[in-house]
Amino acid sequence: MFYILLSVIGGAFVTLSMIINGNLGERIGGLKGTLINYITGLSFAVVLFLVAKLTGNTLSIDRSNIAGIPAYAFFGGMLGVCVIVLSNKVIPKIPAIYSMVLMFVGQLIMGMVIDYFSFNKFSVGKLIGSVFIILGLLYNFNVDKKTSKKVVEN
Repeated sequence: MFYILLSVIGGAFVTLSMIINGNLGERIGGLKGTLINYITGLSFAVVLFLVAKLTGNTLSIDRSNIAGIPAYAFFGGMLGVCVIVLSNKVIPKIPAIYSMVLMFVGQLIMGMVIDYFSFNKFSVGKLIGSVFIILGLLYNFNVDKKTSKKVVEN
């Protein structure tokens, strides 16, 4: 149960950070906003590292630790930058709920692709679920569009 709660909190943080980064990107530009995001993140990570070190945790990084890491694992930071740049462009243009649902659909589809190529597994249920999510999003978008037209007319 604890890890489920942590996952929900992590998801909420993702949404909040995307909204904050989107606003920052709109004010100063997507790339500048991403740079500030990562400088701030690095600073926070260094503080966490120092606190962990002061409390006795061994967080040493040496060549033997790094040598065992597969090369593709180093692309996570690069992909993170791409996510921030993309969200900085998208968030100010479409409502947050649509952004989050569309990103969730992207995650779901990429998860299916990875499962298929890594484990030779394909889930028809997840594909159907993704289609229903997209259809629900389109339906809700049309309802919102009609509602906003009625508000403007009145």
